[in-house]
Amino acid sequence: MRRGGALAAFALAVAAVLVTAVLIGRDGGDGASAGNGRAEATDDAPAAVQIERPPIDLGKGLLKVPNETAAWLDRQGRKADPAVRKRIAAHPDAFWLVGDPKPDRLLGRLVKLARTKDRTLQLVLYNIPERNDPAGGGGASDAAAYAKWVEKVSADLGDTRAIVVIEPDALRFTDHLAPKDPARAERMDSLRLAVATLVERNPRARVYVDAGTASGPGSVVPARMAELLTDVGVSDSVGFAVNVAGYSPDPEVTAYARKIRDALIDRHGLSDPRYVVDTGRNGNPVWDYERCNPPGRLLGRPPELVEDPDGLDLLLWIKPPATSDGDCGIAPGSRGGEFLPDEAIRMSHDRP
Repeated sequence: MRRGGALAAFALAVAAVLVTAVLIGRDGGDGASAGNGRAEATDDAPAAVQIERPPIDLGKGLLKVPNETAAWLDRQGRKADPAVRKRIAAHPDAFWLVGDPKPDRLLGRLVKLARTKDRTLQLVLYNIPERNDPAGGGGASDAAAYAKWVEKVSADLGDTRAIVVIEPDALRFTDHLAPKDPARAERMDSLRLAVATLVERNPRARVYVDAGTASGPGSVVPARMAELLTDVGVSDSVGFAVNVAGYSPDPEVTAYARKIRDALIDRHGLSDPRYVVDTGRNGNPVWDYERCNPPGRLLGRPPELVEDPDGLDLLLWIKPPATSDGDCGIAPGSRGGEFLPDEAIRMSHDRP
């Protein structure tokens, strides 16, 4: 199972890394605003939070955050492979909040820097109880602890510009729970709380709920994913994210996202649902649906502000390339989120 990153092991090291910012897309964003249609609520779910959705404003671009790639390059100094610096480290990726106090404390510094630099912070919330599958553990101890943690993240973020992805895998794993299992309702309630809290209290945050990835074992069909997304608050003002920490090539993941979007429009009454795609590791057009450190992966398209009429808002590197998915595949014995120098060098030089 995927883990958000082994941030606790290196938080003190990366705290000393100079965080710089990089411009992507265009200053200020000038795309067309999204519609304001309403999603239908299910019998046991509240209506989706509806707030007018203006064009995306990234300020002067996305903020680069400390990670193991930057820390490794600093340690290597002049010996570092320049291709890694140019093709991986030069691009901004997301900061994963996993409920560990050490890396979570860095959020305050990143918020301050984003405001000072007039940049946009990318965050991933990855701390829902049983995040590694309902049978796999991980995350907050219970729903009450999770709610308290979300409140703290929201308070720390304040009115800072941010792109926030909510809980990779959480919806994908929901149907692993029996319909009447209390843990299922608790999970959906926790996701609704996270969405509502950020939308209502963080007006400059763009919120996207994880919607899994295309095809392969464990995937959720688009119509069902649209149901789940609507149940937790996805609307014309709250989007969804696809291929987070995934490898699905562009054609497959685009088709998957558009089918979800069509279902949200046709079956749930939305006008213009929006989405983002994680392209950091999906550059190889051939994929056998192996999800955990598969061989031969390549860098995908770099981060970019898109805002196209078909629903795509941004290409993002949500999970940093050349970081491990855990003790599996080409990285046995590694931790989830651990930087893999040999893989970074290979990915920096190999092309489709």
